Amino acid sequence: MSLKIKYELTGAGWAEVEFIMPHKHIKIRISYLSNPLPEIINGILNISQSKTEFAEVLFSDEPGEYRLQILKVSENEILLSFYSHPEALFSCLIDFTLKKKPEEILRPITLKIHDYIHEANYQCSIEEFVTALIDAVDNLISNVPIRKYKLIWRMPFPAKAYSNLKALS
Repeated sequence: MSLKIKYELTGAGWAEVEFIMPHKHIKIRISYLSNPLPEIINGILNISQSKTEFAEVLFSDEPGEYRLQILKVSENEILLSFYSHPEALFSCLIDFTLKKKPEEILRPITLKIHDYIHEANYQCSIEEFVTALIDAVDNLISNVPIRKYKLIWRMPFPAKAYSNLKALS
């Protein structure tokens, strides 16, 4: 079994993405507070074109967050690492310790990756990941036409990045 990705808009400003791997199934609810579709497409494009060896994609929920780190481990292989934090978004916005002056309460708290729960790793070829991502986006736009995508998601569909991704296959 190889990697399968599902990406679905579930309502105004909400989506779900699933990463189905042989040993793990990760389902992430996403709010419009992040825009992971162009991030994941551009991340794998940059890795496949040797512009970088690392990309990170944020999937914001309210109040949690997932992070997907993509690391190029060889010429044709990548390592996907999934991390979650149940209150990352909340922690990043407000410090309720009440030990600070009122004007400092809203100061952002910077979370490091070690503050997150490591959920899974999956190593695969760049080709396997690109194929799974193209299939996911093809399915997404067959259910939600590109012209309706912005109305539901509140951000434009990453058409140019998607076109570049399809050119890799």
